[in-house]
Amino acid sequence: MAQARIAYRFFPDYQPKALARLLAARIGGLLAWQRRARERGQLAELSDIYLKDMGLSRADALREASRPFWRG
Repeated sequence: MAQARIAYRFFPDYQPKALARLLAARIGGLLAWQRRARERGQLAELSDIYLKDMGLSRADALREASRPFWRG
C-alpha cells in the first residue's frame, strides 16, 4: 500500500487498474508475437504431404513463414 500512496503523491492521475490492463495488453501482444513466430517456423518445416493435406503449396508455406512476426 505504501507504493500506491507514493504513486498517488507523484502521479495524482495514477490508476492501478488501468496500468494493470495496459500491462496485460502488452504482455498479451508479446505472447502473440512469440506464438506467431513459432507457428510460422513450424509451418516452414512441414513436409509437402502435410502441406498438401492443409491445402497449401510449398510456396504458400514459405511465403507465410517469411512474413515478420509482428504482422498478423
